[in-house]
Amino acid sequence: MDRVKALLRCEWTDYRRRLLRPGNPGAGYQGLIVLVAVLGFMKYLRFLGSTTIAVEHGQMLQYGWLWTGLFVTWLHPLWNDVRTERFRRRLFQPLSRQEMFLVKLGTLLMPPSAWVVIIGSLAAFYPLVAVPHPVAGGVAVSFWLVAAFLTGVTLAQWLQTTWGRRLLFTGLAVTGTAGAIYWLKNGNLFAFASGWLANLPGKLVVEAAASRHPWWAVAKLTGWGLVAYGLAFWSFGFSLKTQTRRRSKQSRAFGWFQRMGRLGGLVAKEFRYFYRLADTYLGLLAAGLATLLLTVLKTPAPKLLQIAILIVFYLNANVAFNSFGLDRKPGLARYRLAPVSGKAILLAKNLGFVSVTGIQVTPLLFVAVLRQGLAGFSWGLLEALVLALAFLALGNWKSVARPYPLHFFRFAADPFIIEAIGGLFVASLPGILLMAVFHFDQSVIGWKVPALLAVCGTGYWGSLIGCGRLFEKKLKTAGFFH
Repeated sequence: MDRVKALLRCEWTDYRRRLLRPGNPGAGYQGLIVLVAVLGFMKYLRFLGSTTIAVEHGQMLQYGWLWTGLFVTWLHPLWNDVRTERFRRRLFQPLSRQEMFLVKLGTLLMPPSAWVVIIGSLAAFYPLVAVPHPVAGGVAVSFWLVAAFLTGVTLAQWLQTTWGRRLLFTGLAVTGTAGAIYWLKNGNLFAFASGWLANLPGKLVVEAAASRHPWWAVAKLTGWGLVAYGLAFWSFGFSLKTQTRRRSKQSRAFGWFQRMGRLGGLVAKEFRYFYRLADTYLGLLAAGLATLLLTVLKTPAPKLLQIAILIVFYLNANVAFNSFGLDRKPGLARYRLAPVSGKAILLAKNLGFVSVTGIQVTPLLFVAVLRQGLAGFSWGLLEALVLALAFLALGNWKSVARPYPLHFFRFAADPFIIEAIGGLFVASLPGILLMAVFHFDQSVIGWKVPALLAVCGTGYWGSLIGCGRLFEKKLKTAGFFH
């Protein structure tokens, strides 16, 4: 344990220095983050008070939903676990697998987001004063916290392996298919979702606090914790192995990009990078659910298609707003040596974004043709076009001026919070205006829609040229490396 403590002290010193470094993107927003956290925590305390009152009256439903929500927050390793390469290098150090695993668990609890989750979970002990079995409930909550954390660690490590990703996405597909079948047979998807959510681990905490056999629920939570620890430790070993990708298959899969000419190789590389972002798979999931809704609803409203397209672009915002986030120093150095202009490099990244979003939007437009006719398809295609131009016009500037590192199969929040929120609002305005024209004022389609396309197109072309020159300038001065 002495070696584990020493390594954790070193990790904490390294993390604190990086967090407080003036060049850190999030350093200037720490005051805003603290303010938002305090305001959110005050509302959370009010919710805990109402939950305690409900528990005193024997209503445990809100208490169960409290722990279900906290379970989601304990999945924070999905975006905090980004230092796997450091642990792979430690395979050459005289450390056991168990010691490396304990050090990793400690590093996952260092970010401020983990502190917020811990404080919120500890505050959730307060409603236990009103439950019938407070002792058993307290023990159950303690085991629940450990098990929930280890479950998040396991999922984060599975996303680093090919078989783990296939298993997780297969599970999501099976769950979505089961929900669709249940909906088609019974017409009540909410009942299916409620029954599924009722069996989440939060139910075990409620059983330990209020059922006739509380210690049986504690035993089940203990078993869940042991299984979660075993899976987390087992998957940790797999995540340390470097997986080699078969280039022959990869080249055949992306060979059609070569038909784009000189930029074909760059576009294939960007597409290969972008489709390994967790945000992209979230967009695929949202597009799949929306396509399912458009297919099974008897009379799907046109606004459903338009809102679905807007959500798809929201979920892929990281791809447009931080297109250089997956490029590291060696890759950026190769850009300096390549006989390609900055405008061409940005255009390749833009085409990669269009390919990713196009794959997600195409099924929606195909179903729109079948269910809403050419009119619904045309409005959907027009919305996707103006949103793509707007997101890329703003995203080119943000990608060059405010880059921050992204990681494969990881969610990432933009450290420039104010700019991210403002950017999403500005980039989505053309789509919202188009929806307003469609639903409220179709008499002015003749001039408003072409004007909107002209503004978006001009803004995109200007950003492509201007940001391309800025990118070249930053590359020459080595001011782009992150």
